[in-house]
Amino acid sequence: MESFRSDDDTTTGEAMPQPVRYAVWLMLAGALVQALSTLTTALDREGIRAQTARLADEFDRSLDGKALERATDQAYWFGVGTGVTFVALWLVVARLCAIGRTSGRPLATLFATVYTFTFAFSAVRSFGPGAFLGLVTVVVGVSAVYLLWRRPVTPWLARCAARRSQGA
Repeated sequence: MESFRSDDDTTTGEAMPQPVRYAVWLMLAGALVQALSTLTTALDREGIRAQTARLADEFDRSLDGKALERATDQAYWFGVGTGVTFVALWLVVARLCAIGRTSGRPLATLFATVYTFTFAFSAVRSFGPGAFLGLVTVVVGVSAVYLLWRRPVTPWLARCAARRSQGA
């Protein structure tokens, strides 16, 4: 966790602005929530099977035992794979923001926007643990982006970029 310390940034020699510090902590919390969501998905194979069968019925498709198992496997690994990918993205973007990379802010914005839209259009029909964790992730992501676009962040990012270009 030392790589996320923000008291004295080694890149700029100055303290990270408080909004960035809070945004980085929110992103780390978002990675934790995403990891919990991924774990919930990984442990609920029967729920995935039931949801796959329900979706097949809604689209007037009947799946025999093998086809249902194949579709369940695909949904399971897609859910776990995207969950692990999102955890990694949370951590990478948090690191970029913590070290004052200007690319961190637009990446965080893009990430939060994509996640918000995928959550909104994911056809969550029940308010279970997965939906709750998804909603928490959206709120954490949007809050982090709001903090990253606060007024003291832009000059700090500019100073970080200038110092990096002087050292190059």
